Amino acid sequence: FADSDNVDIWTKGQVTLLKETANMSGVTTGIYKLISVMDGTTDKIVAWTPADTTIKNYTPTGTAVTYSNVITAGLDTATLAITNDGSHLFIADNDHIYTGEIATPAAGYTEYYATGSEKVTLNWVKQRLVAGVAQSIYELTGAKGTSRALPTPLYTHPNNAWTWTSISEGGSSVFAAGYLGGN
Repeated sequence: FADSDNVDIWTKGQVTLLKETANMSGVTTGIYKLISVMDGTTDKIVAWTPADTTIKNYTPTGTAVTYSNVITAGLDTATLAITNDGSHLFIADNDHIYTGEIATPAAGYTEYYATGSEKVTLNWVKQRLVAGVAQSIYELTGAKGTSRALPTPLYTHPNNAWTWTSISEGGSSVFAAGYLGGN
C-alpha cells in the first residue's frame, strides 16, 4: 500500500470512504486548534485560537458546517488546552481548569481545578483526565462543579523550566512529552 485519497483502509477486511469534509463558516482569521466531540448522536467541532478566550462550537448540517454556539467558560486569559471525556469539555487557561457539559455549553463552565500556571496541557487518556501543569503531571478526579487545589503530582520534572506539551495513551501506558530549551 502506497497512498490513498479519502479512503479508510484501517478497518481490517474492508475499504470505505471517509466522511466528506466541508468548509467551516464563521471562521475569519487566526490559527485555530480543533477537537471533535459528540453531543448525543451529533458530531461537533470545537475550535479555539490560543490567543483568545472565545471557544467556538460548530455542527455539521448537510455538506456544510455551521457555527452554532459560543462557549464562554469564564476564561480570564487565553485558552491553553481543551480535551473532553465524551460528555464534558475540560478547558485550561492561565490559572484554572474549567469543566462543563458539551450538550449545554450556554449553561456555563465552572472551575474544576486551580492551576496557577501558564503552562498547562490536558488530555483524557485511559478513562481519566491527566494534566501537565508547570513541571508536574497530575491525574485529576473528583466531582465536577467544585473548584479544588491540585492533588499530589504523579511525577515532577526536576527542572522548574520544563514544559509539558502532550499527553497520550498507548497500550497499557500513559505517555507525556515535553521540552526544556531546545530539547
